[in-house]
Amino acid sequence: MGFPKPVAGAESGGLTEKVATMAEASDTQPLAGGRALARRLLGALGWAGVGLGVGWAIRFAAIEPEAVGQACLGAAAGTWGCGLRQVLISLFHLGILGGAGTAVGLYALFGHKARRAAIRASLVAGGLALALYNAGLGAVAVALGLIASMAPGEG
Repeated sequence: MGFPKPVAGAESGGLTEKVATMAEASDTQPLAGGRALARRLLGALGWAGVGLGVGWAIRFAAIEPEAVGQACLGAAAGTWGCGLRQVLISLFHLGILGGAGTAVGLYALFGHKARRAAIRASLVAGGLALALYNAGLGAVAVALGLIASMAPGEG
């Protein structure tokens, strides 16, 4: 389906001439902004992947192994590693990782300053939350970060 061509005698710069020019441009470059949008989406998914990877590493190296839990209940209870493990467990039990990611994602979507940093923080925190037992709020945080990263001017 094409757009109407300008009629003979139409004024230069008129509406029909602009419509015809836009139609020709869209016929020759149908996906002009598609590559930039895909690049932004892949970059945003990469930040979420960083959070997810770090979260999985923490989960499977420090939180889930029974031997680590037993050691932190026994002789190693006062070490900094066991203290950090307990802080992380408290964070995901209280839903703080997912809640913080969602809050930052809302700021990234509606705020005006430091949007790029807020978008990345939302994606990383959401990925961490997904891996560390806060899947509900973590998914919301990642979704908000993805939506905010697709906004015009965030490329």
